[in-house]
Amino acid sequence: MPQDAQCFVTWKLDGRKTKAAVADKNESGRGYTRRLHLGWRNKRLKDAYLVFAPRERYTITPSDAQRVYGEEQLFMGRMVETDGSIYARIKSWLDLCKTRHRSPCDLVDLELNRRFENVMSHSYFGVVDVQNMQLVGLPAESSVSQSGHPPFAALSYVWGRSQPFVTNTENVSLLRTHGGIEKVSMELPTVIKDSIDLTRRLGLQYIWIDALCIIQDSPRSWKLNAENMDVIYGSAELTICAADGEDASAGLRATRKQDHNNKQEVDDCAPGVRLVVSRSPEMYIKASKWNTRAWTFQERLLSNRCLIFTAGRVYFQCRSTGMSEDIYADRQGVGWSLDFVDAPAQMFKQLSQRAFWVYTKTVTLYTGRDLTNPEDILAAFSGMRNIMKNIMNAPFIFGLPSSHFDLALLWQHTMPVTRREKRDSSGKSNVEAPDFPSWCWSGWQGAATAYLDEIVGECLDNANEWLDKRTWIKWHVRDGRGDLRPLWDACKWKVDSSEDKRWKGYKTKRSAWPESMHAKLSDEEESDLEESDLEESDDESSRETSRLDRLENRLKEVEIHTKRRRRPRFPNVPPPPTIHPRRRPHPHGAPPADVPFPPQHVGHAFPPWVDAPVPPPPLTPQGDMSAFYNQFFEHRGHISPEAIQANPTFNITLRDYPYNVVMADFDQNLDTSEYPLRPILQFWTHHTFLNIRSAPSNARDGLVRCHIGDSFGDWCGSVFLDGKWVDGTRSARQEFIAISEAKKFTREECETWTYYIPKEREESESDWDLYYVLLIERKDEKWERVGLGKVFKAAFRDSTWKEIMLS
Repeated sequence: MPQDAQCFVTWKLDGRKTKAAVADKNESGRGYTRRLHLGWRNKRLKDAYLVFAPRERYTITPSDAQRVYGEEQLFMGRMVETDGSIYARIKSWLDLCKTRHRSPCDLVDLELNRRFENVMSHSYFGVVDVQNMQLVGLPAESSVSQSGHPPFAALSYVWGRSQPFVTNTENVSLLRTHGGIEKVSMELPTVIKDSIDLTRRLGLQYIWIDALCIIQDSPRSWKLNAENMDVIYGSAELTICAADGEDASAGLRATRKQDHNNKQEVDDCAPGVRLVVSRSPEMYIKASKWNTRAWTFQERLLSNRCLIFTAGRVYFQCRSTGMSEDIYADRQGVGWSLDFVDAPAQMFKQLSQRAFWVYTKTVTLYTGRDLTNPEDILAAFSGMRNIMKNIMNAPFIFGLPSSHFDLALLWQHTMPVTRREKRDSSGKSNVEAPDFPSWCWSGWQGAATAYLDEIVGECLDNANEWLDKRTWIKWHVRDGRGDLRPLWDACKWKVDSSEDKRWKGYKTKRSAWPESMHAKLSDEEESDLEESDLEESDDESSRETSRLDRLENRLKEVEIHTKRRRRPRFPNVPPPPTIHPRRRPHPHGAPPADVPFPPQHVGHAFPPWVDAPVPPPPLTPQGDMSAFYNQFFEHRGHISPEAIQANPTFNITLRDYPYNVVMADFDQNLDTSEYPLRPILQFWTHHTFLNIRSAPSNARDGLVRCHIGDSFGDWCGSVFLDGKWVDGTRSARQEFIAISEAKKFTREECETWTYYIPKEREESESDWDLYYVLLIERKDEKWERVGLGKVFKAAFRDSTWKEIMLS
């Protein structure tokens, strides 16, 4: 035992009834029983519970059927069965859930049934017939149940380094014949053989197993099944989760008497007082290899009922309750137990109440898991995406819900990461064309992604209000044809249907946007533009006028009308203050355009600027392409933010779509298998150059908190960056864009209030005087995200309203 081990003991109430059960029976929510929680300060030691175990009044039976034990024994400890079979207990758990449990276990999801009927109607979906030992299509039998199909099981397991036997185009004909699977049974891994046997013993005829039911050398079969994981696992009667061992060879240990873990720590402390040590199912599940895999995460969450085999034991979990071998569980499904703590299924109960909250928790849990093929990051998330999409009523963009897009962008890594890259058929990375964007968590690998409270805490207090009042960017994404499509449209928008209004997404009308952004142009302006279009159409040569010239002419007309009508300034995207309360001429003159990375310096004030470095060689198309692309894509003259927002126009083109920028309509089904989205965002916002330096002794797991300084060297913000990136950068001067409004700095971000703005800290916090910013890095015509931070709005006093293409 470690020398620093410190144990603490606390009482915990267990077995309380759910709020619904209390309302139905007019009972209090008192605890049925208590447990002693044994906790440790040292995280290497595992917590446990001391549970009272009453002496058995009757002969122990291997079943938890309704009349086997009384209510007075609920949530107390019991001895694990040492003789006989575990199958009878598992069958009783399944029967109790089907016959005794109410909502949500007995709910019929009509939409899920409709989608599964559609899946069943196609030839790519099949199951294993465990009676005839062959691959078959699942028969449609409306008379069997409300679901319209016979019940079937599904298997969730870890393949390991290699799968000994899979279905492919060469052997599928054999496996389709009667007894075909029996002929290859010696080649099947233990977990598949055990699962087929368990399915048969539970009275089910069919089971879905990915290795057998998907044609593994057919990309089409794999893709079609992967896209419908939520339907397959959500429609299964039961999911068998094989969390024993490291791979498929471990099998289901609890089903074999010699491998069943029946060891318990029991002590008769006093006459009539027997205590047994019990540990949470999640403790064993979290320690398993199965729990580290990305695919198994959604397989468990999407299932109605799970049989989880781990550490030589078996646990049953459904939407209502959980059952285990060493605790007398609630058979009616109306009780709450400490065994539910940290169970992901409990988190999913909040989905209808606050879908985005569930999304943030799901992303953190999911991104911390492993993928054999990194490019499967979105495929292994597709089932959860489909479930959340039904509540949020909006498409997902590379894993980010467009219903809360500005908020979904505020993720942060917990440790250093690397870019997720596209791989060709040989497995080599293709850096030239990454499949995944830098602005989404799906574009990175190596660590979990989190929506940290220190970053987004104030936004989540009322997400709906923050999205309505503190955001301004009109986001556009490149579709599969290269056209730009908006992520929001007032006429076609469907509001998030979360029951808690604070967690709803964008409204059909945005308070932070001026009326001109909702109604586009006024009638007079529309008439003027239509007449202009007709005049141009009469002249054949005018049809050849470039799109850019026509859009610039339209912008001028809009600006003229705007000035004549004296519309109010665009509220959330004005140029920040140009007068700083502490501004003074810089002692060394204007700061150089490119400053070497400054040394470590204590305090918030930046050190004086050093002499300018030797100028770099002239830019050429063969070297840094920034200037080369700027001469084509930089807008000339004054750019009116309100005019641009009212009529978004874009000039930056892609190399493979070089001729013009085509604006397409909003589409609820943005991403299709035929034309998948490009990982490109295009938008307008404030852009400026600021300076960074790492804070002394402020590193966290390879991430470095960097101070941000303005052009005069004054501290104005904070950003977390990868330490290796900071060490490798050549310059303190970096590009920043403002993406939304932030409320305040934490004490860790801003330890000392320097009065950068003439307000007290508390006053500034109530006025939302900060921007959320992205530090971006130029890559030819595009930029990439480097880090997320916060900056005073006043530091953007010299910013430009700039078109950005973020990849």
